[in-house]
Amino acid sequence: MALISCGECNKEISDKAAACVNCGAPVPRAAPPAQVAGGLTAAGPAAPHSAPQAKSAPAKKGGLTLARVILYGVLLGLLFIVYKMKTGSSLAGALRGPQTIVSETVVLKEGEAKGYGFVVPSDLRVEVKVTAGPQPVNVMLMTEAQWKKYVSLKGKLFGGTFEYKQALSKQSVLRMSESDVLPAGQYRVVVERPQEALLFKKDTSATVAIIGY
Repeated sequence: MALISCGECNKEISDKAAACVNCGAPVPRAAPPAQVAGGLTAAGPAAPHSAPQAKSAPAKKGGLTLARVILYGVLLGLLFIVYKMKTGSSLAGALRGPQTIVSETVVLKEGEAKGYGFVVPSDLRVEVKVTAGPQPVNVMLMTEAQWKKYVSLKGKLFGGTFEYKQALSKQSVLRMSESDVLPAGQYRVVVERPQEALLFKKDTSATVAIIGY
């Protein structure tokens, strides 16, 4: 037991007394010291640790995605189709790629001609390519009707006039490559070795190719 001073009358009293014997004031009791046991105190459980904050997802970087790649592919395809339509090319041929319609090699003497027929089922862009040597040749693209007239005039002494597609024809060439759109129909590409001076007696070889697009 120990003596303490009363908080009211300042008289000495026992610390075990419930009240001061002199003035009757209650004696305050000191709270027991906190005891630590396994992270807990007498006052209560320890404060819980704060939960870790969830990390925010990084912002997506701008770039190509599958949807964008598909969209760009569709747009490029549409632009390609529009280009082919404006240039008069056959869309079916464009989707399949270039097609070789005629590929022939002929040896001609002076005054000889050879015609190769082909059919265009629908409007088609064609390229006429010819390589000749050692002498030049005339290249003429005709309809089947124009070809028949050409043949009928070929054997006549004074000849005559005939027609052909100017854009796909050339006179006296060793090499040519011309393209244009042909409507649907039957055609002939004619390779002709013109009659020249008697000094030129060598045969002339010519390779002709027609490619559709």
